[in-house]
Amino acid sequence: MIAELFKERSRRLTTRCAKYSRYVFNDHFILVLLFLLGFVLVQYSQLLRHFPKNPWAIILGLLVLCLLLPFWGNIATYLEPADKHYLLVKEEEVLDHIKKATGCAFRFWVLIQTLIFILVVPLFLALGLPVWGVVLVAVAMAILKYFIFQKKAQPFYKQSGLNWTDAIAAENKRQQSILKFFSLFTNVKGITSSVKRRGYLDGILKRTKKDKKYTWYNLYLRAFLRSGDYFALSLRLFALTLLVIFLVPEKWLAMVLVVVFDYLLLFQLTADRQSVV
Repeated sequence: MIAELFKERSRRLTTRCAKYSRYVFNDHFILVLLFLLGFVLVQYSQLLRHFPKNPWAIILGLLVLCLLLPFWGNIATYLEPADKHYLLVKEEEVLDHIKKATGCAFRFWVLIQTLIFILVVPLFLALGLPVWGVVLVAVAMAILKYFIFQKKAQPFYKQSGLNWTDAIAAENKRQQSILKFFSLFTNVKGITSSVKRRGYLDGILKRTKKDKKYTWYNLYLRAFLRSGDYFALSLRLFALTLLVIFLVPEKWLAMVLVVVFDYLLLFQLTADRQSVV
């Protein structure tokens, strides 16, 4: 019964994501992705053919990648707020489900991690690392990911059984992150956003005029600065734009990427305006 319940919830979320995917992977977006993929493959091939004599930037990038990949991924439990009341009598079965979900999540994300790692194996070999050394790094990353996933699952448990509050909150956060990705491209129902006052930005609000004709402007600015989603995402997109401008040598490619990031930024600002109105 419990297994079928969570399978049904998994299918429901998958169906919902598939529905939104049509708006993400449309013809234009796929064309841009194929174009960027072809460019990246050509540049990657050129890098391997003309490997730099002082590859400190490549070493630093690989080090960051190997340290960040093990932390990527979350445990899908599909718990809902009402479960702590209606499934309380089935707590032992829910605990067993969470243990299985942790194992499934680890196997899935370690597979994704391995596939990404395979893409950069030529860089390791070009740096002079032997094949056995590359395999050792991959195994070490997989072991690290295992312990990280065990650490992520610890808040779900307490001495008396299941920590319903933390487990439900973690699952809600996971699903919200998925829906927020799709919200970059289309309107998505069921997204909740947090509001937080940032005292260090109050100076900006104090500079705005308090006249009635600026009411909507003040509300929009306040919502943007205190939003837990739009403000942080806008900063990240702005930072990515600056990095592209300064780090991408090909001007035409930098221009294309800047236009893409600016489009996403404008899309988010439009969504923020709609939430205020």
